[in-house]
Amino acid sequence: MMPGMDGFGLLRRLRADGIDAPALFLTARDSLQDKIAGLTLGGDDYVTKPFSLEEVVARLRVVLRRSGG
Repeated sequence: MMPGMDGFGLLRRLRADGIDAPALFLTARDSLQDKIAGLTLGGDDYVTKPFSLEEVVARLRVVLRRSGG
């Protein structure tokens, strides 16, 4: 967790400020409810720990490709 704010709060704040940058959650919060919440808030992907670095890189490439980055 980040000090003072979790990833959900950060993404809420970014979206409220009109920032529509791609967002990938990389987290230990692995419940179905957390995954749905992260994606519903505007996350482009949601990866839980433990994870494969190769998988995360592949997922980042997909997110960037979809966003035109």
